[in-house]
Amino acid sequence: MAEPVSPEHERLRLERDKLRFERQKFAAELRLKRREHALPRSTWLKEVLANPLALAIVGGFLTLMTGIATTFFSAQQSREAEALRASYAREGARDTLQADLIKKFVKGPSLSAVRTNFVSRELGSITCCEDVRPSTLVRGESRGYGHN
Repeated sequence: MAEPVSPEHERLRLERDKLRFERQKFAAELRLKRREHALPRSTWLKEVLANPLALAIVGGFLTLMTGIATTFFSAQQSREAEALRASYAREGARDTLQADLIKKFVKGPSLSAVRTNFVSRELGSITCCEDVRPSTLVRGESRGYGHN
């Protein structure tokens, strides 16, 4: 028959099983810690992104930077549009002055005076209706495009 087990043997067997279990537990914890250390350390980023205050700060910063960029590009486009508008205004004023000058050249006491004004304009000297003084006006001559 089987020998009766003494309480001392039973206690030793339980201690041995407990020690074996503790070794297995320690080995499993050690493997787990090694795995954790082998993983890349991106946990701080996860912790920051999980924090509502940090998310609010990052969101505010992005909003601020977007506003600054939008304002910059809007101001740049506005300056370019204003410069283009000013150049068109200059061109329009120049064309208006040129048209007024042509009108002055065309207005003359006689057709020969008008032709003289245009010829002298083409040669580069502007003699705007030199002979259109009241003393040079002769009765019977027509003004503008009229005939002699």
